[in-house]
Amino acid sequence: VMSLANGIINKIVEKNYNIRRWVLTTFKDNKANLFDHEDNTNLRIITKYVNKFNASLNKISFSGGGDRPERATQGILLTLENLPMYGLALVFTDHQTKDVG
Repeated sequence: VMSLANGIINKIVEKNYNIRRWVLTTFKDNKANLFDHEDNTNLRIITKYVNKFNASLNKISFSGGGDRPERATQGILLTLENLPMYGLALVFTDHQTKDVG
């Protein structure tokens, strides 16, 4: 997943797309609170610099798990709340999402 994400970001930079704001959000599945996205998501960085975004991306570590599906839609919501209008959203995950409930 990480090499795929880095490769796509490198292609975006090579193509010289105008990305005004880079937003990195991580998500997981916290069984303690199914409905509160603050327990399932983390807004890692908002920056206009791709190198800062990449540094934060490459510091992500994967651990835990067990039931596998994650709360991806909550992570997407948090990302969209922080993207500028007409921003570009990319979602990378190592498993499918699941609905609350």
